[in-house]
Amino acid sequence: MSMHQVAWPLTPLVIGDLDEFISRWADWLAQAATGQLAHPSRMPERDPQGSWRR
Repeated sequence: MSMHQVAWPLTPLVIGDLDEFISRWADWLAQAATGQLAHPSRMPERDPQGSWRR
């Protein structure tokens, strides 16, 4: 049996307010391209308060 854990809570994307989403993914892709992307130090990486995870 395996277990999967979501690192970030599911949050809605708001058209017209995607700056934080794009910035986060661009940073992750840049880190991956240079071999600097590391596993999260804790799970979940972001507080799930107020999301479907509660």
